Amino acid sequence: MRSFYRPPLAVMVLLTIVSFFLILVVSAYVHERDRMHQQLTQKYSQRLDMSLSRLQHIVVESERHGDVKRLSTEVSLASTDNQVLVLLLLDRAEKIHQANYLVWRGSQASDFIDGYSAELHHHVTQQQQPYLQVNPLRQTIQAYYPVFNSSPHHAIDVIYLEFDLTPGLREADAELRLRYLWFWGLAAFLGLGFMGLLYLWVIRPLNGLSKQLRSYIAVGASSQTQPISMRPIPWSCAEVARLQFAMLEHLEQKQKLQQKLKDSEHRWFFAVEGSRNGIWDWNIITGDVYLSDRWKEIVGFDSHEIEHNYQAWESRIHPDDKAQVLAELKAYISGQQPEFESLHRLKHKRGHYVWVMDRGMLVEWDCEGRPERIIGTHTDVTEQVQTETEFSLQKQQDPLTGLGNRQVIMSALERLSQAETQSHYGVLFIIDLDNFKTINDALGHASGDQLLVKVAARLSAFFSGSALLARLGGDEFAILLENLSLDESSARNKVRFNGAEIRQLLGRPYTINQQPLVVSVSIGSCILTPSATIEPSEVFKRADMAMYHAKENGRNASELYHHEMNRNFNQELTIHNELAYAIERKQLFLVFQPIVNGHGDVVSSEVLLRWLHPQMGLVAPVDFIKVAEQSGLIIDIGHWVLLQLGELMARAKQLGIRLPLMAVNVSARHFNHSEFVTNLEQLINLHSLDVNGLELELTEHALLNDLSAVSLRMEQLRAKGVSIAIDDFGTGYSSLSYLQALPLSRLKIDGSFVSKLGETEASSAIVKAIIEMAHSLDLEVVGECVETQAQFEHLDALGCDSFQGYLFSKPLIEKTYIDFLQQHQRQAS
Repeated sequence: MRSFYRPPLAVMVLLTIVSFFLILVVSAYVHERDRMHQQLTQKYSQRLDMSLSRLQHIVVESERHGDVKRLSTEVSLASTDNQVLVLLLLDRAEKIHQANYLVWRGSQASDFIDGYSAELHHHVTQQQQPYLQVNPLRQTIQAYYPVFNSSPHHAIDVIYLEFDLTPGLREADAELRLRYLWFWGLAAFLGLGFMGLLYLWVIRPLNGLSKQLRSYIAVGASSQTQPISMRPIPWSCAEVARLQFAMLEHLEQKQKLQQKLKDSEHRWFFAVEGSRNGIWDWNIITGDVYLSDRWKEIVGFDSHEIEHNYQAWESRIHPDDKAQVLAELKAYISGQQPEFESLHRLKHKRGHYVWVMDRGMLVEWDCEGRPERIIGTHTDVTEQVQTETEFSLQKQQDPLTGLGNRQVIMSALERLSQAETQSHYGVLFIIDLDNFKTINDALGHASGDQLLVKVAARLSAFFSGSALLARLGGDEFAILLENLSLDESSARNKVRFNGAEIRQLLGRPYTINQQPLVVSVSIGSCILTPSATIEPSEVFKRADMAMYHAKENGRNASELYHHEMNRNFNQELTIHNELAYAIERKQLFLVFQPIVNGHGDVVSSEVLLRWLHPQMGLVAPVDFIKVAEQSGLIIDIGHWVLLQLGELMARAKQLGIRLPLMAVNVSARHFNHSEFVTNLEQLINLHSLDVNGLELELTEHALLNDLSAVSLRMEQLRAKGVSIAIDDFGTGYSSLSYLQALPLSRLKIDGSFVSKLGETEASSAIVKAIIEMAHSLDLEVVGECVETQAQFEHLDALGCDSFQGYLFSKPLIEKTYIDFLQQHQRQAS
């Protein structure tokens, strides 16, 4: 089968020889050129060394006798060489005494000479050793030659010379190119001759052999009894002739084997048809399928009730098995697997499924070796599978990870609770993978299963038989350590140590489908006291409680059960049960806390929720708001708050009372609900509310979901006239980029900053920075929890726009709040 283009052998040989020839030519040329350049440079360097040594001697003699004219003459003679670019006689201060150009005399060498280096000048003077170097960029030889002179009239210390290599290198390159042109031209001619002989003796005979083989495939293969013959190929080498003979033998042998296979096929078919196996015969090319009567009987049909086609089998495969079965069949047909054998379920006529062992074998191929026909059998193995399933169910083992299941842990806890000689403390750990659902949704359940298997493997390797391990289901695991310690204090320390080790062990990166993955865990533990007889279910409950407490505290933590957790759990359970009926029983009500400006005028009010329970009394918002968030009741409660506020605004409008801007706290879960904006619009239309008098207060946690979705929701609200504020600013979202991206109206500085004003410079600096940043973004600023005159004055001095706190008013019930507003409005008028 031709899956991609294959170039002819002649082209491949030509390209190979040409490429090798070019590489060899270029490599040899570069090597020879570098060698000639090196020799030429060495020759020039030796000549310059001799000339400079002579010039040094002349300089010494001239200075000794004060013969400046002789120096000038020698420099002029040396300058007649066109390759001498620069010749300088320098003193210690780099001043030029003599030069091959008169204009340089009396100047500083570093000011006029490009290649000159003052550092090398002084180095040569100190070391009193000549220095010659080749500058490959300038293609010159630079020489610094010290003058050894003990004369009292000594002035010249260094002879500097720059010699041009370009003419010599250019001449050498030209000579080398001419020589290579003749030599490699002859080599190219010989190479072409070799390629011609290669084509005549090898490539052309191979093409002829290929044509004969195609001719046999087109004509000879149609008749199994037709004799095979091949004509000798002229000009072929001995190897091609042997290949032709071997091919002829192979084709004759193949012809005999095909006949034998056909005979064996008939015998095999007869033998299998007489057995209790169902037979199927599938022509892959045409799609025709033969199904034996026994095959139909296995799935409950008579011989005339099922059509002979591929769908008769595929449509009856169990949905959970279909993908794997088809993949295995495809892999076998394509040659990726050596055999096809699959255990799967087929749907019976009566509606149930039967287990079959499906085996198949390719028996025919076309002339190009592509599979054409496959024959197989179906064996009814329902009884065997059911027997194995029942036996497997009796085993207390998790099928995915190979660990024990919940029953294993329960049995062990039952045994420990009934043991009379138990003296050691033990512990039960329950481990839950954080955000496992997100991993499943992002990577797929198959990747999630791989992660669970790797977690189980790490736990098994770490504890290595010293503990009882189990997978409780989903992403929960349990570890039971029996002989922990003989005293409670030591046991508690070991529990904390083991919890930290488990977190570190399972927190190391995993590789799932060649993708790195880091997972944190939440761990709950319950100590098993030897003298106490606690029911296994209670031990599980306590460890579970500790694990959920770890999740509530931010995940990636380990918590040991204590009795306070039980009380908190019971309290939260009570609050959850009662809160579900709080709206229906009219136990919720609203209070209002005014927000004033620097002159004391009421500019807005924050709407707050309170819960008065007949038995529990006034329940603190910090206790029931968290439960409402976790249970989802916050959405119904938030809708009720908006409904009550709408009714209040409608009543105030009828009474002619002018309400200030009403700011309502909206939870992150409520605001991010898909129908929040729609429900708010319905509420506004129901009461004909003035939306300009409504403001929604959000904490920064509401922005952690999807900033683009939050921005779209805010834009929709802003288009309706509803303003939006950020409450408790500075305690949540770490990135401040949302301040530019979102249509906000104001920021409310968290009370934790306001309460420390005047106490620490850091709090004042933070509040000042928040106010200046907000004003630069055209946002108003509200200071929360203002309780003292000093705090008010400090905020006012920093430029805060409005204030809220007990210094001005505590939260007021509706009637008191209306009276408060009327009193302030009368005073203002």
